Amino acid sequence: MYRQDIDYRFEAMQSSKTGLTTEEAAKRLKELGPNELAEEDRESILVTFLKHFKDVMILVLIAAAIFSFVLHEYIDGIIILVIVVINAAISTFQARKAQNAIDSLRQMSSPDSIVIRDGHKRIVSSRELVPGDVVLLETGNIIPADGRLISSTNLQVEESALTGESMPVEKDETFVTEENIPIGDRKNMVFSSTIVTYGRGMFLVTNTGMDSEIGKIAFMILQEESRVTPLQRRLDKVGKILAGLVLVIAGGIFALGMLQGNPLSDMLMTAISIAVAAIPEGLPAVVTIVLALGVQRLSKKRAVIRHLPAVETLGSASVICTDKTGTLTQNKMQVKKAFLLGDDQTTLIKGFALNNDAEYDQEEDRYMGDPTETALVQFADSLDYKKNDLANEYPRIDEIPFDSSRKMMTTLHQNGDSFIQYTKGSTEEILNRSSRILVDGEVRPITTEDRHLIQERTEAYANEALRILSLAYNQSDDRADLLKEEDLIFVGLLGMNDPPRDTTAESIRLAKMAGITPVMITGDHLVTAMAIAKEVGIYDESNRAITGRELEAMNDDALNESIEDIRVYARVAPEHKVRIVEAWQNKGHIVAMTGDGVNDAPALKNADIGVAMGVVGTDVSR
Repeated sequence: MYRQDIDYRFEAMQSSKTGLTTEEAAKRLKELGPNELAEEDRESILVTFLKHFKDVMILVLIAAAIFSFVLHEYIDGIIILVIVVINAAISTFQARKAQNAIDSLRQMSSPDSIVIRDGHKRIVSSRELVPGDVVLLETGNIIPADGRLISSTNLQVEESALTGESMPVEKDETFVTEENIPIGDRKNMVFSSTIVTYGRGMFLVTNTGMDSEIGKIAFMILQEESRVTPLQRRLDKVGKILAGLVLVIAGGIFALGMLQGNPLSDMLMTAISIAVAAIPEGLPAVVTIVLALGVQRLSKKRAVIRHLPAVETLGSASVICTDKTGTLTQNKMQVKKAFLLGDDQTTLIKGFALNNDAEYDQEEDRYMGDPTETALVQFADSLDYKKNDLANEYPRIDEIPFDSSRKMMTTLHQNGDSFIQYTKGSTEEILNRSSRILVDGEVRPITTEDRHLIQERTEAYANEALRILSLAYNQSDDRADLLKEEDLIFVGLLGMNDPPRDTTAESIRLAKMAGITPVMITGDHLVTAMAIAKEVGIYDESNRAITGRELEAMNDDALNESIEDIRVYARVAPEHKVRIVEAWQNKGHIVAMTGDGVNDAPALKNADIGVAMGVVGTDVSR
């Protein structure tokens, strides 16, 4: 879809900018079905419950209970049956969780959409959208289906549901490429269940329901079956061995007694007694108690265990596959570095705080808005420059909003009897429009040497995977002289990133000491992923780092051969994460997967143990 221009897509989908006719939309809805995630054919709870009685150890325990009743040991028999029923009930609860995940995905969809049909705007239920529909978007909308952009104005979309990255993505309907690129780089596409954070747009629906990218995640969640834990495998093995030994010993004694001429009834009771005595009916209870104690200890460390055997699996893990954003990092942009000629930062801080749309939310007790702008006002706050105070002192009277083609945003403020303009944006654009530079409160012409120094620092920050914004200003007594974004005074630049959590590096060090291999799997760019991985101790020069595109080029044999050398995977899709987990498992490793987003859910389920983030994690991942 993203490789073709919009005119081709209109022709291929037999649609146009005036949308489908009502009759055609109804016809397609009947043929293709509603725009919603399909429900799996649910087996009854009773069937799910009874399935858990096929386990060898459970069958042995049931046999022990029956023999106990035969021998009039009623209390023992009842205790054994209670243990069996409780075990089956817990397992039944776990088996229903996959469907709960799908229900959580359903709740992420938009209830209604503004579409163009018969050449007119109308509001329809999102479940009635079909491929070929033309849908309008504005700030705050949850995108109801996958589609190809027709037009956009400063459109930014938060796609963390698919990529795991919370930074909004700038969209561009003119973008076309012949290359196979990951979802996060498809600037001319929008996807179901993602959120419009800024701007507006119009798109042609290309995929709905289970054919959408979020539908593919739902399908993987339904298809993946929870793996048997190491403890369950060992108990199953013990159960089979024990059952065999009990049958051999009891049968041998019965046969020997019969050969000696003992009465049939006596030998039958003797064989049954030996069988009951040999069966460790208390084993499941002991195992359950030990695991419950583990749950209690973990709860003191603020960990909630939803599946009892996970306690033992967690202790057996040899590989930890972890997401980056929100798991290893704080999922919060922060200013890390500042550069300007001279030591006076006043204009730089004021400018970034005033040229800013982030707003303080009293109820949430934090700034709300674009993550980058939030980081800028928090930086100003930390230096005692409060945005609200500055806004009262220098009220905004005009602005030129951010534009993806200009890569800048300009605001105009009253400054007593005069006016002051602040412009922030990419270093390249700001520098190209600056003829002067501010150095310790003095304005002078900008030199070639100044430009080289600024460009070198920008490149250095970029190599550290920092997001860079530069600031310039202008002032005049005549308002008409300003808002021209030319002949500006360059001030300086800031470098920001989403820093690691305070405990991340130490946790990685302890994991390595315990013989556990940490692996980063992220939807972010490779340079950023490598920088964070190196900082926290996951990656060094002896390891490999690859992208999702490189991963797709590998067949399973090639991946299995190189899996133990790769420590960082960047720009990956949800299906890539599942494949990575399976490759480690094919090498005989017990794999733990950590994550907090919808895109992590299939891999969390496929891993030997899934660790979902409790506070920041989505309902789907949990």
